[in-house]
Amino acid sequence: MKRLEVAETIPPLYRPGTVVYAKENHAIELVVIHYAKGIYYCAVVGDAQYNNLPFLECQLVQGIK
Repeated sequence: MKRLEVAETIPPLYRPGTVVYAKENHAIELVVIHYAKGIYYCAVVGDAQYNNLPFLECQLVQGIK
């Protein structure tokens, strides 16, 4: 039996380096580090302790501050 693989054809909405905010907490500024398999990995701006935080696209917004 053949195994079907789903290829990502839709480019990500946010590119690495884009500043975004979590919908649940607009006060924390995040920067997109990288995107893989539908997950955005972000870092908190100004706090090196919190990097590689995973978010789905529906959990992020851009330009709310």
